[in-house]
Amino acid sequence: ARMDAALDEQASVGQVRCESESESSTGKRKIVDKESQLRSLLVQDDELYEKILTYVPLDTTLVLNKLKLCGVKLGRKALVDFFDREGISVIGSWGASGRQR
Repeated sequence: ARMDAALDEQASVGQVRCESESESSTGKRKIVDKESQLRSLLVQDDELYEKILTYVPLDTTLVLNKLKLCGVKLGRKALVDFFDREGISVIGSWGASGRQR
């Protein structure tokens, strides 16, 4: 209950909590950790979360920049693959009419 209240409070003031990247010896574990951090960012960032809920395509460059600010290094292809798996529409450097699904 305390964590939910803290998340609600953060969301109400528009702050995004960045989780630190955990170190792992396996590449698969790192990918899972990065996807977990990406999910947290998407839910905690009011602007991004609203776009997801209203089916407005996300700008991959914007998301990558926000991830960098949180210390998460993720390539554009991995990001787009994640969004494809999750059914989230995206736009990117390939143009506004690009890869929407």
